[in-house]
Order: sequence, then structure tokens, then C-alpha cells
Amino acid sequence: MNNQELQEEEELNLDQEIKEYEKEQKKKKQKLNRLEKKIIELDTKWRYQLQIPLEQAKNTLTLNWDDYFEILLNENFVISCKAPETNMFGLLTTEITDEILDDFASDIAQEFREQNLEYLEKIEIDLDSCDKITDQGISTFFNQIAGSLPNLTHLTLNLNKCLKITDDAITQITNRILGLTNLQLLSVNLSNCNNITDQGANTLTKDLLRYLPNLEHLLLDFFSCGNISNVCMKEVFNNLHRIKNLNHLSLDFSCCNQLTDSSLKDLPFTLNKSFKNLNYISFNFANCVQISSKGFEEFINYITNHLSNLRHLSLNFTKCALISDESAIQLGDKLSAKLKNLNHLSLRLLQSQLFRLLHFNFPL
Repeated sequence: MNNQELQEEEELNLDQEIKEYEKEQKKKKQKLNRLEKKIIELDTKWRYQLQIPLEQAKNTLTLNWDDYFEILLNENFVISCKAPETNMFGLLTTEITDEILDDFASDIAQEFREQNLEYLEKIEIDLDSCDKITDQGISTFFNQIAGSLPNLTHLTLNLNKCLKITDDAITQITNRILGLTNLQLLSVNLSNCNNITDQGANTLTKDLLRYLPNLEHLLLDFFSCGNISNVCMKEVFNNLHRIKNLNHLSLDFSCCNQLTDSSLKDLPFTLNKSFKNLNYISFNFANCVQISSKGFEEFINYITNHLSNLRHLSLNFTKCALISDESAIQLGDKLSAKLKNLNHLSLRLLQSQLFRLLHFNFPL
């Protein structure tokens, strides 16, 4: 057999191997498609079966607690206090006390047990403006709710204007959340909770970020928490690297007047060092009056140099009077030149012509 014949035989053998490989891959793909279809069918059936007891729980709780709370079903099981009313001092407030909250939590936990809802995955708790509840009330309430739902993947907790809660409540809440190891989304709103200090915020971030390895979405809101300082910011960003799968990060430190340029110093470096999947960032530093052009420019430099894969970027430095127009223009130039993958860009800097100029250059 000459060289040409050998080459032709080798080519025939190679063609045959390729065809066998393609045939095998086709079989595997068909098997995978069948498995995926079966999973979808089982998931749909499970969710339908779960919907019935959810409706029953909603109806029972609404019947017993309609004066104080509202129960909704959408993608989440939503528990919210009734819309607050304006008191004689012109402030929004509710009549919900620790005792009412405790009794309500006991009923919820009992209803969840009776309806076998331990597999519920998504819950939203909204206690906005419940200014009469204390550390004991919110701790007892949350312990009973979270203790009944060990399989949660999505947890939203709104404690905006719960004026009496302190670092002790945050510690208790954190300890309970640590048992929810399946969490993929965590949203905690502590806006206007002026008794929360760096100590409480650090407990929340340090422990949670250490023991929630599956977290993909993290939203923390410290709006107008006057006792939050650079110490808290440093603790947050020193621990973010523990969440390997994080792709959505939203942080609100607006009106935290103790924050300075140093609060921004290590942020971008930490993000660059830690995350490959991060594609959504929202940072709000509006009314942080001690942040200047120096910190702002360093912050932007790191983002444009190291986070080029971002698809969503939202930055708010409104009313940071120490940031100059020159720095703001520099921001626009850098973002337009280096962040090529963005499909959403929101920039808020100054209440001026410059604000509109930047939005014109980068339409949403």
C-alpha cells in the first residue's frame, strides 16, 4: 500500500470517527433535552401544588390580621404593615407594637406549619415606618418567620424608619439569616435607622458575607444612617470577596455624612480582585458631603480600568458639592472610552446643565 492509499485510508477512518462522535453527541443532546423537559414539568407541577396552600395561608392571615397587615402573593409571599398614617406631629407612623408583631409572627409560623410551606423559597417582609417596635419585637418576629422557612432563596427585609431598633436587633437578625444557606438574593433596608452604628452594620456584612456562599444578588440600604462611617464601608468591601458568585451589587449610603474619600479608596480594588461574574453595580452616595473630587476620580479610575465587563452601572453622587465639574467631565470621557459592554448607564452628579449633558451623551 503506497503513501497515497495510506493517507486516503486515514482520512476515511477520521471521517468515520467524526461521524460516530457527532452521532454520540446528538444522542447526548437529545437525552439532555428530555431531562430538561422533565425538570420543567416537575417544577411546574410542584409550584402549582405549592400555590394552593399559599393561597390558604394568605386568606387565613388576611382574615385575622387585616387591621394591621396586608398579605400579597406575586412572585414572593409578601408580608407588609398597613400604610402608615400621619400623626399629630406630621410624621408617618403605625399602631403596630412588639406585642402585635409577636402574635402575628406566631400565627404565621403556625399557618406555615399547617400548610406544609417549609419549602417556600421567596418572602418579602415590609415593616416600613413601624416606629413603635423595638429590638425584642423585630428579633422575635424574624426568628419565628425565618425559622419556619429553612429553604428560602430570596429574602427581602424592609425596616425603613423603624426608629427604635439598634445594633442588637441586627445581630439577632443576622444570626437567624446565617441558617438560610440557600439564599441567592438578600435585600436589607435599614434606611433612617439612626440607632444603627458601624458595629451593627459590620456584624451584618461580615457574618453574612462569610456564610452565604450561594448569594448572587446583594442589596443593602443605609440611607440616612447618620452613625455609619468609613469603618462600615471598609468592612463591607473587605468581606465581599467571600461571595464568589455575586453578579448584582446594590449599595445605598446616601446621606451618610460621615463618609469621606477614604470610604471609596479600596472599593474598586476589592471588586476587581474578587469578582468575575459581577455585571450589575449600583452605588448611591448622594448627599455624602465630605466626598470630594479626589476620591471620586480615584473611584472612577478603578471602575473603568478593572470592571470593563459591566453591563449595568448606576452611580449617584448628587449634591456632593466637593466634586468639581472638571471631575464629572472626566468621568464621562473615561466611561465612554472604556466601558464598551454597558447596556444600561445611569449617572447622577450635579443638579445643573452638566447633569443633563452626561445623560445626553449616555442615553438610557
